[in-house]
Amino acid sequence: MAYNVIAGEAEIGIDLRAATNGVRDAAAVTIKAELEGIAAARGLGLDFVVVQDLAACPCDPRLTAVMSEAVAAVGVRPFELLSGAGHDALTVSPLAPVAMLFIRCEGGISHNAAERVDPADVDVAARALIEFIERLGEVSP
Repeated sequence: MAYNVIAGEAEIGIDLRAATNGVRDAAAVTIKAELEGIAAARGLGLDFVVVQDLAACPCDPRLTAVMSEAVAAVGVRPFELLSGAGHDALTVSPLAPVAMLFIRCEGGISHNAAERVDPADVDVAARALIEFIERLGEVSP
C-alpha cells in the first residue's frame, strides 16, 4: 500500500452476500451501475468481472433456534447474523440442514492471515457447541 500516490491501476474485490439470490443480484446490478457511472464521470476504464456466483445457502430455522438457545444457555445473548454461508455450508446443505456459530474476531478481520480470536471466546463457543449438540438430541426431526 502506498499513500499519496496516484495509482495507475487499482483492483477491488467485493464479496456480496444476501439472504436470497434476488436481493444479492439486484444489489450487484446497482453496484455495477454506480461503479460504471463513477468511472465514466472520471474518464476511467473499468473491468467488472464476476469471479464466483454461488447460490444463497440459508441456515435451517430449526437448527438456528436450537443454536440460539444453546448460546443463551452459556450466558451469551444470541445474535443472528446473516452469513450467506456459501463456502462454509454449500457442500453440506444438499445432504443435511445447516446452522453456523460465529466467534468474534479481533478488529472484525476474518478469513485472513491476520485473523485473531480471544481464547475466552473460543471457550464460550466450545461450550455453546456442546450445549447445541445436547439440545439437538432432544429435538424431534
